[in-house]
Amino acid sequence: MRELDARVLLRKEVVPDDATDLNKITNEDEKKKKEDLRELNEDAYEDLILSINGETEVGRVVLQLVRGPKTKALADGEANEVWNRLTGNFKAFLRAFQTKRKVQFAFHFRY
Repeated sequence: MRELDARVLLRKEVVPDDATDLNKITNEDEKKKKEDLRELNEDAYEDLILSINGETEVGRVVLQLVRGPKTKALADGEANEVWNRLTGNFKAFLRAFQTKRKVQFAFHFRY
């Protein structure tokens, strides 16, 4: 699996949409950067989707959750939107799990 790029996942840099004609960019470095961002977005989207096990009940629910981030602007999918949906929906679960683990840990060493 490729390493996911935080620039794309956390939208530290904006991925140019499909309507943007990169051939109009005259600065070759800027053009290359925009092309790389598009490719990184596609790779990150693909990796996030493929990392979900659709054969389990939880995996099927997660796939339904992240299914929609293909937009007119980015027809191949938007990695940042998938990331936000995943982290947003599981933050509450993770907080509850971490709290439970802290309580169990404290209880274990207290008695």
